[in-house]
Amino acid sequence: MKKLFRYLLPILLLVIFPSKSIHAYKLVEIADINKPPASQDRRTIYITDTTTHETIINDKTNFGTYGKFGGVFLYEKLKSSKTYKNPFKIVYTNAGYYIDDNGDKQDIIVELSYDELYLYLPRDYSSKIYTYDVASFHGVDYFWTQMFAYDSDWKSIGAGDLDYYFPGQHAKISFTVLKKDGKPLDSDIANNMQIPWFIWDMDVRDYTTGISGGSYGADMTYRESVKFVSGFGDTIYVQNGNVLNIIDDNTTYRSTVGTNDEEAPLSTAVAYQITPKATIEWWGSACGTAIQFRASTYDYPYMTDPVKKANGTTNVYK
Repeated sequence: MKKLFRYLLPILLLVIFPSKSIHAYKLVEIADINKPPASQDRRTIYITDTTTHETIINDKTNFGTYGKFGGVFLYEKLKSSKTYKNPFKIVYTNAGYYIDDNGDKQDIIVELSYDELYLYLPRDYSSKIYTYDVASFHGVDYFWTQMFAYDSDWKSIGAGDLDYYFPGQHAKISFTVLKKDGKPLDSDIANNMQIPWFIWDMDVRDYTTGISGGSYGADMTYRESVKFVSGFGDTIYVQNGNVLNIIDDNTTYRSTVGTNDEEAPLSTAVAYQITPKATIEWWGSACGTAIQFRASTYDYPYMTDPVKKANGTTNVYK
């Protein structure tokens, strides 16, 4: 009887406390990755500004900003790999708005938070690397999660300079949509929202292993990649003819070949956030991946305010 109980106990525990797993996604290829089909059954959050932001450093001991590069940097002189919890977040303070059930306009903010950042060091480079560039803004409205390094003169250090034992990063990132005052969204929009997130241009090799020129090998952890973890709709969109390595029930998208600006849509994935908070994981080495949220109406960013009618309804609802 005791042996039978020991055998049945793990099964009973799984029934009572089922393990949490990332659900499988449906993969859909489309002609233009910039126009992933929006749901007609969900409400639109109008995105009007993906540029205005505030960088909040939680771990001021090890992280900081540097205006010249417009990013977040890790300054700790590491000799081995290390994990950081909630080191910083980016708050888009004028992101957009939605129309509530009363026909009133409700402004929103979007928080992009680094819930966890793991810096992988294949070697001790404390005497060579002055700072690690882990996030920044390039261009007008693209945020980049990235893994670069600089020496004490702010000269960029390349993978070849470190014999292709370049540091790698694994980040757990969350996207949270809140009302302008920081309060949760109203239930009428929280249960029916949709915001497309574009994970743009995943094309770089893993440079952490000492392999000359890097590698796209199947066992290369730090090749440029993203995993959609939670808070997204059931469908992930990629462009026809995409060059991504897609695994794990369509949750994970990995680089396979370098792509230039014109080819970048072929190494991009898009998912719709459908809950107030969504999460992804990112891996990279000597590279950066652009992350951008947009409106689901495709005339981004040229949104017009809805006209509120006398009866409280509007001419824009979805």
